[in-house]
Amino acid sequence: MTESQQKDRFRPFLVVVTLLAWALFLWMATHRSEQASYFGYSKSYLALLVVLGCGAIVTTLLHWGPVYRWLYTRRLNIIVPIVTTVLGLGVLELAVRFIDPAGISYYAYAKRYHLAKLADDEVFYRHPSDWSARYGDVEVTTNAYGFRSAPITDKQADEFRVLFLGDSVTFGWGVDQGAVFATRVADMLSPRLGRPVTTINTGVGSYNTDNQFKTLRRHHDALDPNIVVLLYVSNDIEPTPETAFDPSREVRMSDKSPPEVIKLVLGRSWTYRLVAHLRQFGGGGGSAGLNTESAGWAQSAQALRDLIAYCEARDLPLVVLMYRPFPTPLETEISAQLADITNGTDAHFADVYPWFEGRDMRVLLNSAVDSHPNADGHTVLAEGITDLIATLDLAE
Repeated sequence: MTESQQKDRFRPFLVVVTLLAWALFLWMATHRSEQASYFGYSKSYLALLVVLGCGAIVTTLLHWGPVYRWLYTRRLNIIVPIVTTVLGLGVLELAVRFIDPAGISYYAYAKRYHLAKLADDEVFYRHPSDWSARYGDVEVTTNAYGFRSAPITDKQADEFRVLFLGDSVTFGWGVDQGAVFATRVADMLSPRLGRPVTTINTGVGSYNTDNQFKTLRRHHDALDPNIVVLLYVSNDIEPTPETAFDPSREVRMSDKSPPEVIKLVLGRSWTYRLVAHLRQFGGGGGSAGLNTESAGWAQSAQALRDLIAYCEARDLPLVVLMYRPFPTPLETEISAQLADITNGTDAHFADVYPWFEGRDMRVLLNSAVDSHPNADGHTVLAEGITDLIATLDLAE
């Protein structure tokens, strides 16, 4: 093969690179920033476009005769590092998926769990009924109501029912169903009360207070609980989205902006997730305080008031628990707000931080990445809730 023929094989490679560079630049340029400062773009996004545009121009100039001849003589010095880098990233991705450092698989499993939910006009989304799925080493099953509990039968005359409201902590993410606090309370509480105890776990990942109240309102008559226990978590202040839940939109790219598409693609890489997690949480430090003027807090506080009024109107005992294994500013302020809202009502409020204070939280959480309580953490909750219910004289 002559040198001229070899050059002809390198030229198409450069053409493809140039076309891709321009396509990326033009595609990214179609996006408009929400907080536009220059030509419809934010300052940082415009800087990114300038870099991409310069890259496209440079690849175009590489086709000019003298430059191309110079580039051709150094083609291996360019291609080999590129190929090596791509292969290296591929090997790294495989290694991260195999080793699962710090439990980074949490993001992939949590995303798959989220996409398995069904849209619901009243509670936004819910679990499928009689559903079974495996996330890592944990099997998740639901009953006919879509709850992570045993099948619910007709209530017996002496049966004491505890209905738990909550999000992924109550649901028991990363924990076998038999080890979830909502399940264990039944075994612990029954001998304390001297009667059969049934617990109903209505927790759904990412539920907020509004979703939780609507869940109780929908199922109260059919389930007929003797007591309701709400486990409040700091992210319950996230507002319910205004648009209907559409799991297919979460994975399709057709209606997304360029930054959203890139984030979606990168998010499928466990390596990217690991790096992003380390960047976000590796520095440590406390969280910001509570913004009591936010729409999310306003919705949550009103939903809690509605929940209290609903239970009071039915003489239904209600326990509100603030879940906070760490004394962060946000959780501390939320706890104070919850105490204020429940003060003077029939609801009983308790902050669970004293249950965890002084314990080594590293052995009570699923992993360094997944901060949900593990089976031992659920034991702490189950013991605390059992003691609380047994001593509040709420079993009458």
